[in-house]
Amino acid sequence: MTYLYNLQKSGLVKTEHALGDLSAMNSLHIYLQPKAQRQKEIIVHWRKPRGGGGNKLNADGASKGNPCFSGVGGILKDQSGRVIFAFQEPLGNTTNTQAELPASHKGLQIYFDKGLHNIWIKTDAMIIIKLISTPRQGAWNLQSTLQSIRKILSQMDYKIESARPGLKGPSWEI
Repeated sequence: MTYLYNLQKSGLVKTEHALGDLSAMNSLHIYLQPKAQRQKEIIVHWRKPRGGGGNKLNADGASKGNPCFSGVGGILKDQSGRVIFAFQEPLGNTTNTQAELPASHKGLQIYFDKGLHNIWIKTDAMIIIKLISTPRQGAWNLQSTLQSIRKILSQMDYKIESARPGLKGPSWEI
């Protein structure tokens, strides 16, 4: 350990030497900074709600690991593409699924609180679409949020579908 520590202090041990396992190095009290990874750029297109009616909520949750630091965000636009509201919120340490469900919930809650009742929901998480659209209970730690989403949706006209291009999953009109 002393040898590795001295190598790190001298600058001879670098992040790339850890081969992605920084936690093992940290357990040896050798603290390396993770190398910043260049993010892949993607072009995102927003489409108007089909049929010209209603508003469109794009919501997403993400976790750096499973579990790890997570957050949610979303945007709601009207049928002309004007932003009605946008939101983001850190969640702390959760799994991907535990981040995706609160993303949809937060967006729906804000939408409902504004007195709006016709929405098209787009999410990239098929598990969330299935949980919301079927009588599944979900994991115990998701049940409260899932019940709240279902209660809000029971008072709305809505459609929920996948936002992932090329994903051939089901969509529901309710």
